[in-house]
Amino acid sequence: RVRAMAPAALPYIDPDLDDGTREKVLAMIAEELPKLRPRKGMLAHLPNPELSFEGTHLLEAEWMRVCSGEPMPPLDTSNAELEAPAHGQQNDPEAWEHCAGTASAHLEYELNRQENLELMTEHGASAWRVYLARLEACLQQMKKDAEGLEAAQQRLHKDRKYEQLEAGRALAALHEEWVQLVGKNRAIEDAIATVHADHENLRVQAEAMGIAVNGSGAHDGQQQLSTNGSG
Repeated sequence: RVRAMAPAALPYIDPDLDDGTREKVLAMIAEELPKLRPRKGMLAHLPNPELSFEGTHLLEAEWMRVCSGEPMPPLDTSNAELEAPAHGQQNDPEAWEHCAGTASAHLEYELNRQENLELMTEHGASAWRVYLARLEACLQQMKKDAEGLEAAQQRLHKDRKYEQLEAGRALAALHEEWVQLVGKNRAIEDAIATVHADHENLRVQAEAMGIAVNGSGAHDGQQQLSTNGSG
């Protein structure tokens, strides 16, 4: 028994479109495509989203900057520069303290880089091997998942093909039965038309012989014929 299927294309049993039908379908698709494109102001009827910046003042300030159309401020790179105090601040202790703090931060940064390089020299190869092993495990798992999905896809295609072929056989049987029933109906209509034509010919012949014919049925017709015969 063929399971109920939703109305859809049946690629395994549908015949290929001829050139004329294909051109008509493509023309209909091209006609509908412009209607699917986003229209300007299509979201104007929707209310503006309510944004909450509670506890996020930096995000709120950035959002207000974007809304006002102001350009993004340039990055502050003064902390990455090792410069002496300006000419007018050569005798300012605070200026020298600021420069010394900046130099100290740079020195700490360089020491941190040196420590990282030493750690990489000592443990970098092992860390990379562990990282590559994890990547290989992820790759194998993804291949396994892909094979499972491909197998499921193949099963789905086989099931669809089987269902559509079964539906095709059922449709072919129903179509043949429909053709036979249509042929029988046509034969019955032809037979009825023939009977009506014969009846009309007999009526004309009876009237030509002077026999009155009414539509009250065969019994009345026989009785009328017998009466006329006796006269």
